Amino acid sequence: MSNTPSQSPTALRSAPVYKLALASALVSLACAGASAQNSPAKTLAVEATGIPVAAAASAPTRNVFIVFGSWLESLGRPAVASALSQPAAPVVFEFLAGQAASIFETVPVILGQPELPLLGQAAADAANLWSSGFNYQGMQMTYLVVDASGTRQELRPVSKGLAAGEHYKIRYTASFDAVATIDRVVGDVWSSQRVGQAWPQAGMSVASQSGETVELPLGGGYFVMGASATERYVLTVRHPQAKGQARSDQPIYRQDGVRGSNYVQLVPGGKQPALEQLIAARTGN
Repeated sequence: MSNTPSQSPTALRSAPVYKLALASALVSLACAGASAQNSPAKTLAVEATGIPVAAAASAPTRNVFIVFGSWLESLGRPAVASALSQPAAPVVFEFLAGQAASIFETVPVILGQPELPLLGQAAADAANLWSSGFNYQGMQMTYLVVDASGTRQELRPVSKGLAAGEHYKIRYTASFDAVATIDRVVGDVWSSQRVGQAWPQAGMSVASQSGETVELPLGGGYFVMGASATERYVLTVRHPQAKGQARSDQPIYRQDGVRGSNYVQLVPGGKQPALEQLIAARTGN
């Protein structure tokens, strides 16, 4: 079957007018090109995480990560005190034995740019106001890691990982209303099981609104990364309605900056976003 679209009688009759319009458009493009050579090139601004965001003077763009970074920048980033007033207090995961286990299949995370552009009503203004109606939803995630003395902390992207024994918080900002939990994962890479919720206690979750920045654990405590290679956890940040068939099963895209990582996920109609990140001690240096 041919893929060539059929032409209507009206389209055929309008051919001379179309050729005139095309010629005029080509002349306009040539003039615009000459003007652009005499104009300064547009640049990108860089936010604190090191991930590019759209410059204020740039034309609207539908590049998902650039627009998402601009929206995060518009929220204003929480300050991070490099020096702590008192040593970091460890928070122990409270894993309750007897919770039902289930097969753990890692959600695909692609380190790259999604193919489809950002779409939705008012998508051109997404850098200022992210909507639940957009075809992409996302979050920014950062580790707040305390040094060996327990008195200073740094921002770190997910790609840099965590060393055994490090004290850390998980900071995230989601573009959607969300609930967050941390589950324990056991077994090797090919036969892992999600064996129950490790934080907060089973049956509870941490709720947040779109654009709200949350630090886990809540309060002044810090998680401690275990030394065992088999000690793994998975952070899930999802919409409260992202359950069963309503949960988006699309891959997650991630871009890492100097001090944080951004995630986006395509969310088809009738689905809700659900983002996951595996947390484990890094190997090597």
